[in-house]
This record gives sequence, C-alpha cells and structure tokens, in this order.
Amino acid sequence: MKRLLLENLATKTMAILLAVLTWVYLFTQGNDTKQIKVEFQPPPLDRQVFASLVYKDGSGRVLEPGSTDLEVKLSGPRGDVRSYSQVTCKFPLDLKHLNAPQGLISISLEPAYFGLPGAIQVQPLPSKQITLEYVKYLDREIDLDAPRAEGEPREGSRVESLHVLPTRIRAKVPADLSLRPGEKAAVRRVPVAGRFENFTLERWELEPGSRILSETPFRVEIRIVPVPATRRLQLDLHLTAKEENKARVKLDTKTVTAELQGPQALIQGAPESAFAAYVVVTDADVATPGPKNINLPALGCHVLDPQYLGQVTVVLMPDVTAENRQVKITVLAK
Repeated sequence: MKRLLLENLATKTMAILLAVLTWVYLFTQGNDTKQIKVEFQPPPLDRQVFASLVYKDGSGRVLEPGSTDLEVKLSGPRGDVRSYSQVTCKFPLDLKHLNAPQGLISISLEPAYFGLPGAIQVQPLPSKQITLEYVKYLDREIDLDAPRAEGEPREGSRVESLHVLPTRIRAKVPADLSLRPGEKAAVRRVPVAGRFENFTLERWELEPGSRILSETPFRVEIRIVPVPATRRLQLDLHLTAKEENKARVKLDTKTVTAELQGPQALIQGAPESAFAAYVVVTDADVATPGPKNINLPALGCHVLDPQYLGQVTVVLMPDVTAENRQVKITVLAK
C-alpha cells in the first residue's frame, strides 16, 4: 500500500499544483460582474449662498450626501471586481452653470468619478444621469412680525408688551420663497414662564424652521407688569348738555356699573365720590319729545380726586346687564 502511494509522487504533485494554478488563473483573470453600493459625495457648496441643493437619480429618488442609495454594476477582471464591496462617487461642479437664482442641471456620472481602475467598467443604476435642483439666497430687506409669548409669567403678573427692535432687517431669502406685500417674517416665541420683571433678549432669532437667514441682529424687549386689582361699583349718572336742553331731559337711567383697575391699595380705598359718570345729550337727542335711548359712546367718566389720576383706570360696564346697554332718557316738551 505504501509503495502504491509513493509511485508517481512527482507526477501527482505536479497535477495538484497545476490544478491550483488553473483555479487561481480562472479566479483572477476571468471576467465577472458585481452590483455594489456607492457612497454619494457631491462637492461642497457654500450654504450661505445656496438655500437648497437636491440631487436625484434617474428614477427621481433623492440622493443625500453621504448616503449609499446609489448603486453601480462593475464589469471586469474577476479578481479586481470582487475586491470591491463599496465605492465612492465624487464629481466636480462648474459654478458658472449655477448662475441663475434657481434652476436644474443634469450631471453625467463618468467612470473616473468612482476612482476605479480603467480595466473596470462602471454602469450607474438606474441611470448615469443625475440632476441637481438648486435654489440660491437673495439679499432682501424684510419686516419682522411681533413675537408671541410662550408660557405664563409668575402669578399676579402679565405680559404687557413684546417689541422687536429693529422691526426691519437685512436677510437672505430663498429665491423660491415669495413674500407677499406686507407679509412679515415670524420671530421665535419668547419664553416668559415664571418671569415677573422686564427683560431683553439680545440677538434673538427667527422662528425655528424658517428658511430665511437673518443678517441684521435684532432684540426683543419684554415688559411684564403686575396684574391690576379690580373692583366694581355703582356710580351716579350725570347729564352733560347745553343749558337750554338740561331742563327738557330727565335721566331714566340713574346709575351705571363701573370697574376700577389699578394698584390694590388705591382700588380698595377708592370712594364712589371720587368718580363721576356722565352721559352727553346733543341737540339731535332732544329734537322730539318722548323716551329716548342714548347709545353708549356718549358715556364717559371723570376722575374727581387727583390721587387717582393716572393711577386708576375706570371702565364703564354698560353690558353687565341687558338693561344697561343703553342709557334711557325722557325728553320733555318745550
């Protein structure tokens, strides 16, 4: 048995060696095809110039930078083809083709863009043509909308005003964004939760998600004031008219409800005698005798005590009850 194994050993060894060499030759020198993914790497473009850059393949699918959604089919020597599991696509862009404010250009993917040896043929899938849809920024002057508060100030306080300064700024506006006449850019909401004092936010921002880029710094000034105390009382109603008309008018509505608004100490201690409600009667109101209803714009109030001037606001409440919506008078005959 041993003798049979040793006979023609050299021949058998040579045959095995030739088989290995043949397999290696066929594996490395034969042709093959392979479909692999491509990392898409478009050239960097200044995002201060371009508001939008959208690449799409031949089927209309969006290609994001760094994605591997693009695929190619490689053809060539088997060993070379099989050595690749992924390649990168890099290509140049001539900026003179992007002169318009917005547009669409086609880009033909050349084999050289994939960084592969010349012996390997590249077939991009589904098409060798990709498109770039671009939008540039345009320099504009825009008006800023009044900001809104977010949250609630401390109990007992209220937001009196929010002002943005300046109200008009320079900005970069995408060429495809059309601002109607009078339309203003939205400003990010102002957090006021728990605040009770006035404050200012420097270098504030436009609404998150806005496609507009601010180029002029702006600030928001917030005024927070105490919620005024209120108190309702009944005031005697007085007549204001020409002397010759006063004798012909009888006030059927004797009192009117008023609401005082102001500091707690002043409101609680204010007597009714410090305020005088009045109704204005004109010549037209007394033109004919009989009962009349005087519309409420003719209603007003005098602050008689100087300590309440500028400190207490008086709001007449003609709509507290249905009967109080108009002042009733009777015009007597001459």
